[in-house]
Amino acid sequence: MVSFNRNIHTNIQSIAGHFKFTARGPLNTNNVMRVKLPKAPAHTNIEDSKWDNDSHTLLLKAPNKPEGVKVDIQL
Repeated sequence: MVSFNRNIHTNIQSIAGHFKFTARGPLNTNNVMRVKLPKAPAHTNIEDSKWDNDSHTLLLKAPNKPEGVKVDIQL
């Protein structure tokens, strides 16, 4: 995973076809992440997302929040 935010919460989970984590960053900035996955996701809770089939990565963009942005990617 590559991320342009303050940090990724250390509690990254991969459970039953879901990849879940919390990304934190300062207000008034954008959270931009690229996550390498084995296949295209069936669903993600982040509205601004784009799958790249050549690199098998998912681009996610969301406004940062100090309390964190909860990310749930369903495979």
